[in-house]
Amino acid sequence: TDLAMTGCGLESPKRRSLLRMTLNGFGVQVDGNELQVQASSEQFPRRTHNLVQAILALGKLPYE
Repeated sequence: TDLAMTGCGLESPKRRSLLRMTLNGFGVQVDGNELQVQASSEQFPRRTHNLVQAILALGKLPYE
């Protein structure tokens, strides 16, 4: 939702592909409009870092 509000829509197939590729690189899944990660207590710090890095990477996607 935040991406759409800032003018970075994800309607086109190319943009959805970029989204999937970016998130897959960080092990992040999309559920509706939410980004999610699954982690055990041992993995929590690393998975949190990956989630933040994915959010930052999405913020750098080129605008159409």
